[in-house]
Amino acid sequence: MDEDKNRDIDVVIVSYNRDDDVIRAIGSALDQRNVRQRVIVVDQGSELPVLDRIAAFCRGKDAVTLVELGQNVGVALGRNLGCWVGSAPVIVGLDSDASFARDDALQSILRLLDQRQDVGTLAFRIVQPTTMALDRSTWDFGEQQIARAGEEFEAITFCGTGFAVRRATFEAARGFDGDLFFGSEEGDLARRLLRGGQKILYTPTVEIVHQSAGAARVTWTGGRWYHIVRNTIYVRYKYGESAFRLTITALNYLNQGVRNGLGRQTVKAILAAFAMGMRFKLEGDHELYRLPPQRWDYIRLTNRKPRHGFRHRLRRSFAKLTKQGEGTGRQQAVAPRAGR
Repeated sequence: MDEDKNRDIDVVIVSYNRDDDVIRAIGSALDQRNVRQRVIVVDQGSELPVLDRIAAFCRGKDAVTLVELGQNVGVALGRNLGCWVGSAPVIVGLDSDASFARDDALQSILRLLDQRQDVGTLAFRIVQPTTMALDRSTWDFGEQQIARAGEEFEAITFCGTGFAVRRATFEAARGFDGDLFFGSEEGDLARRLLRGGQKILYTPTVEIVHQSAGAARVTWTGGRWYHIVRNTIYVRYKYGESAFRLTITALNYLNQGVRNGLGRQTVKAILAAFAMGMRFKLEGDHELYRLPPQRWDYIRLTNRKPRHGFRHRLRRSFAKLTKQGEGTGRQQAVAPRAGR
């Protein structure tokens, strides 16, 4: 591959009713030095004044492609569509309320992937906009790993707020599962990314500023809980979790949902997960979700989150959902276990 081609990189931003944040995100991508970037913005049916403002900002910028879907197809499918529009060997995913902290971020990504051929995916350090302190609401690597937030380490997942993946690795894993719409899409994809033998590396070298915008954010009562429950059960089913464990998971969620006034939403989510599972059983690519034993061993060894016992998980199923769950977008519910 020639030197100029090694500088090519796609930045994919999914937009929905966030003009100020999206314009900030696009600007931070265009400001990157010593790379040849293409910024792909996928708008999912934003209101016309919002879309007009984003379109006006993009107009005349050759490095920016605005894709107007006219409808909200979900974060997972929206990211896929943006990735498929591009062609660069490296894809960077950036949330619409996020931006690069430095103008050499994309250059650092390309350099790191060039140095580490065993790495297929990079997870970034996500920081708060005012203090530049670690944004704990997006930390998906376990509480005990926070002390290592300034170091590189191998991981089994990544945060969609900011990440990079080799296009070949992404395409081999078939991208995000568009049926998930919202929630659990990173963890689901991460296992398929690991399946091929490449690693996920968390690096603090690249920092992403997360605005934590409240606009257009799904709340517990607005559907967040539904998607967490449905997607967690469905993803576990796809990777071969036993019927007994799936039943325990569903009962834990049902208990927590009822205690938080979300009983009806929980029942709907469980039934939807069952229907999705049956469709996957009949039509899904089962081989894609069968990881070799050595990859499951790697996931268990690399996973830094503690594997809590039954009593701990039972106590969590009686916990109240915090208001932070509506503000940060991270899961406050019974967490899915990593590994089989």
